[in-house]
Amino acid sequence: MEQKEFDEIIECISEPRLSSYKNESNIIIENYIEIIQKSQQIYPALHIIEVIFRNKVHVAVADILEEKNWLLEFKNGNPLLIETFSSLQKTTQTNEKKDLYDFFKDEVIKAYDNSLSTAKKNSRNIIEGDIIASLTFGFWTALMGKPFINILGNKGLYIKVFKELGVIPEKWTVKYHNFFHTLMVQDNQGQSAHEF
Repeated sequence: MEQKEFDEIIECISEPRLSSYKNESNIIIENYIEIIQKSQQIYPALHIIEVIFRNKVHVAVADILEEKNWLLEFKNGNPLLIETFSSLQKTTQTNEKKDLYDFFKDEVIKAYDNSLSTAKKNSRNIIEGDIIASLTFGFWTALMGKPFINILGNKGLYIKVFKELGVIPEKWTVKYHNFFHTLMVQDNQGQSAHEF
């Protein structure tokens, strides 16, 4: 590859992006292309994992809340669900109280609005699955985080999700539930949990 071609490629891709490849110009481009190709092979598997994870979390939360369409109900102002999630304000640090609840509410409303436009284009009503698909992976992983421990974790969210995914054998369910609960509660108090 001639220097002029290499310079044009660098300009298109960007020097900072290629700076981690410290080889000759031909090898830099070959390595970059190889990584892109490997990423393309991995992406479908990651996408499937994300879909499975968010669906398992949704089903587990629906089971805990005893509301199959909990996202629609939350968005539509179901007082029980709003009360449940507004208690996030009581489980986080003072300066994070409002932000966490607002993040949750804003994400659900944004996903609803995105889903609504798709449903209208297809001349149908919005369904729970539309909202599930529109929410970010960060939203679903946040439900597994510390602030939700008092709302969902104490009711077996971690076990429901990971057991369904086949990560935890049935016979270990109670032991793992106690472990996750202890771990999250102790970590919330600034301690570390090492016992199993």
